[in-house]
Amino acid sequence: MRLIKLLFFLTLSSSLLFAKIEFYDQTNTKIILKNEAKKVVSIPIPLASLSISIDKDISRLSSINPVAKEAIKNGILGKIFPKSLNLSTKGVGENFIPNIEELLKLDPDLIFQWAHFGQNSIEPLKNAGLNVALLKYGKEESIEEWFKILGKAYGKEKRVKEILNYRQSVKNRLKKLTKNLKNRPRILYFLRVNQSLRVAGEDSFNDYSINLSGGENIKNFKSFKEVGIEEILKYNPEIILLNNFESNLSLNKIYDNPLLSLTNAAKNKRVYKVPLGGARWDPPGQESPLMWLWLFKLLHPKTADFDFKQEMKKAYRLLYNYDLKEEEIKTILHFNINKNSKYYKDLIQ
Repeated sequence: MRLIKLLFFLTLSSSLLFAKIEFYDQTNTKIILKNEAKKVVSIPIPLASLSISIDKDISRLSSINPVAKEAIKNGILGKIFPKSLNLSTKGVGENFIPNIEELLKLDPDLIFQWAHFGQNSIEPLKNAGLNVALLKYGKEESIEEWFKILGKAYGKEKRVKEILNYRQSVKNRLKKLTKNLKNRPRILYFLRVNQSLRVAGEDSFNDYSINLSGGENIKNFKSFKEVGIEEILKYNPEIILLNNFESNLSLNKIYDNPLLSLTNAAKNKRVYKVPLGGARWDPPGQESPLMWLWLFKLLHPKTADFDFKQEMKKAYRLLYNYDLKEEEIKTILHFNINKNSKYYKDLIQ
C-alpha cells in the first residue's frame, strides 16, 4: 500500500512539474510549452517592461529589443530593477530582425515577435525550430490579450488579472468623467519630429489614448503618417505631445520653428513631452493607465479632481512593488522640460 501511495505521489508530482501549457497567439496559432516559459526573448519593444511588471523580476528575460533597453536605462526601471541594466540585446537586431545565431545559443523556451512584420522577421525563427508567439499592435483589446498570453506562458494568470482589473478600473473612471464633455481639445501626437513630421492618426493606440482621455485626435488618415507643416497648421492643434523615442527632443523643436510656433498649442504653451517611467507612456504598456490620467489632468484640469502623484504611487506599488519618491515622480514626468507648459505644475501640487 505504501508503495502504491508513493508511486501515486511521484506520478502526481511529475505531472505538476512538467505540466504542458497550451495557448493561442494573436494569429490563432497554437503554442505548446512543456512547462512555464523560463527563458523568453522579447522582440517587440513594449513587451520587455510589461513582462517585468508581471513578474516583478527580470530573470525570465534572455534577450530584449535594444530600444527597450534604452528606455530601461533612461527611465526608472533600471533603478527599480538594477539587474535589468545588464539584460542582453544580442538576440534582436535593428528593425525587429531576429539574430538567429544568437537566439540558437540562448535556446529560449519562447520568443515573442510582431505579427504584422514581414516574413523576414518571422520565417527565420520558425525555420530554426524556435517557439514563436506572434502579437498584434495597436488596439487596446490586443494589448489586454498580450497580458493574458504572457500570464498563460508564465503561469501568472492570477497576477495578470490583478493588473488588468486595475487597467479596467482606470478606463471606467475616465469613461464616466468624459461622458458629457462639451469640449474636447484638438491634439496632435508626434511620433517623429527631428528628421520628419510623423504623427498619429485614427486607429492608432495614441488615438485611443487621446479619445479616452477627453481629447480629439486628427481623423483624416489611419495609423501613422508623415505630414507637411501646412497640414499641421490647417489642423491647428490645441495641444501637442512629443514622443519619447527621439533622444534630446525638447519643446523648443516646436517653439523655435517659425511655422509650428503659430499653432494654438505653441501660442498657449500647451506643448508637452510625454513621460517616461518604467516604460515609455506613448506606446501601449503596463503604465498606459497613468498616461490616460496624466493626459486627462492636462486636458481638463478643472474636472480632474484626483491627486495624480497618489495615482502614480499606487500604480508603482501594484506594478513593481516600489514606493516612488517625490523627485522620482518629477523625473518621470519630465518636469524640468515641461514645467513651463500650461497646467503642468498642477500635476504635482
